[in-house]
Parts: sequence; structure tokens; C-alpha cells
Amino acid sequence: MKNQILIFCAIFTFTFNAFGQKVPECAVNIGGNYYINSKHIILFNGQDILSITNTETDTIGVNFDVFSSEGKKIVEVKLGQIQMGNKSLYSIKSSSLEYTFMEIDTKRIICYVKKLADNEKYDCVYAVYVDMYMPDGKNFQCTPETTNNPVLNGMKGNTFKNALSVIILQ
Repeated sequence: MKNQILIFCAIFTFTFNAFGQKVPECAVNIGGNYYINSKHIILFNGQDILSITNTETDTIGVNFDVFSSEGKKIVEVKLGQIQMGNKSLYSIKSSSLEYTFMEIDTKRIICYVKKLADNEKYDCVYAVYVDMYMPDGKNFQCTPETTNNPVLNGMKGNTFKNALSVIILQ
């Protein structure tokens, strides 16, 4: 079966937490679109590949898996830290405004997230750049403006709110 890309937006709302406080509307800027309050940024056959969460700490809560070009899972990152895999092969730089995950030998930046300040439309914006292999071994690249996938590039300029999943790759 040929690889397919689906954009699926399941609408749900949780704009207030259990204490009645307004939850910030954080937009993720990826592939030419904005996604507000979305749980899964990249899914592959139902598997969460990349998500970003607001944390109570001074770091960006980035969660993702790194796969080899053969499709083997080699690293698991939770809240910006390597939970599974060889830590000595990667460099992590993290602050309240930026997160960079780089392969040391090749200098390839696998994931870069920058929190943009002073945005007029949203409480916070995360600009996302990825260069990662999927579980099928295919490379997926994206910046805030574009991706290496022509179907996704045809959908630029949109804003999706409260989408459960953003980019679904199959």
C-alpha cells in the first residue's frame, strides 16, 4: 500500500482547567499552518511521533521518538530528555525559549522548537522544525513554513483549533 497522509481534526475543548483557570492557547506552527491546543503533532499509524506540552518548568515539553533510516526506534525523548537510547550520540540544548536535539556525528538537527515571544494572535507559539525518519524508514522534514510532503504543502495558511491529531502519516 502506498504511503498516505491524512489530516484529521477531532474537535474537543478543554480551555479551562479543573480549577476554572483559563488554559493558555498555545499554537504550534508547523508545515505552514497553526495548530492550537493540539495533543499529537505527528502521528504515524496511530503511534505518537511528536508532541509538545506546556510544562510548569522553564523548559519546552518536547516528546518524540527517533527512528533509523531502516525504521528501527533508536531513541525515545520525554519532556526533552532521552528516556531510551544512547545518550552519548546526541546533543540536547534546552531553555525556556528553545529546544534543540542534534545528532553529534552528523550535526543533523532532528528536532528544533522555538517558543516565539510577543505574538498578537496566541498566548504562545512554538515554531517547529524536524528532520526525522518515520517507522517505515522514510524521512519527514518540516519547518514552520513548509514540509517535504506535497500534500501537506497544498494545505498551507490554515489554523486548526483543539485538534486531537495534526499530521497523521501512514
